[in-house]
Amino acid sequence: TIRGKEGGVYTVLAPGPSLLLAPALRLDRWLNRRDGRAGRLAASVLLWNALAAGLVAALFLLLRDAIGRPGLAAVIAGAAALAPPFLFYFFQFYPEMPGALVFAIALRWLLFRPWWRTRDAWALGALLATLPWLHQKFLPAWGILAAWAALKLVAEMAPARALLGLCVPQAVTLYLFALYNFAITGSVRPDALFLAWGPGGVSGARVGQGLLGLVLDARNGIVPYVPFLLLAAGGLLLKGPLRRAIPAMVVYYATVAAADNWSGAVCNLGRYFMPAAPFAIALAGVAVARGAASRP
Repeated sequence: TIRGKEGGVYTVLAPGPSLLLAPALRLDRWLNRRDGRAGRLAASVLLWNALAAGLVAALFLLLRDAIGRPGLAAVIAGAAALAPPFLFYFFQFYPEMPGALVFAIALRWLLFRPWWRTRDAWALGALLATLPWLHQKFLPAWGILAAWAALKLVAEMAPARALLGLCVPQAVTLYLFALYNFAITGSVRPDALFLAWGPGGVSGARVGQGLLGLVLDARNGIVPYVPFLLLAAGGLLLKGPLRRAIPAMVVYYATVAAADNWSGAVCNLGRYFMPAAPFAIALAGVAVARGAASRP
């Protein structure tokens, strides 16, 4: 936490998850007072589980469109739901799970939706605009995804109102996020809250360690626990629409790899990797589907 420029105590993290959970926590408080209990979070956990179920459904749809085999897509999505990192963060209130949900939906729309309606552009615009409010780590990837969506609309000769539907939510989020930072710290910098906290922001001092450690570290990586994800490397070598998402995913992955605490307890078993997991699982699914198709 930090002290604001005009007093008060604020968390350095973006307020999105707290705002999302607030109604459920209020309901839990009412239920606990009614029943004479303390500390139960039934409604909040159920809400988070519902979002997790949406993530698994979004992962299935992304896989189905990527490999064209609904049965295999269902098997892979179901298996992924029962393995790290998903399994351990379906009931913990971290921003990576809703971030993975946004990424999975956005990638499917950007990669496999060949046409645009105005209401779809507004829906995608509103969805992307939530990313900065989930956590500051999503800011660079948010910029890449928003620019990609705008270029897609222009390339497909979408009507101006569709482009407006995409861009207006991003402009509103950019303004409000800068205003939020300024109100607390007096600076509009994206990392203003972290600078006020004390560390010198995100640096590249440990990015090399993080790039390998997030996936391969024996204790806090993800591949030692889910070696299936190694197939994602094979999926990258195969031609297909998924390769167009590489810049956004690389930017996100490099951002979290640059954090100075990537190998700490706060990100064990692939927490930081989780938002990129739908993309990696889709790549692995492509490799599996191509391998199965090539068998005599």
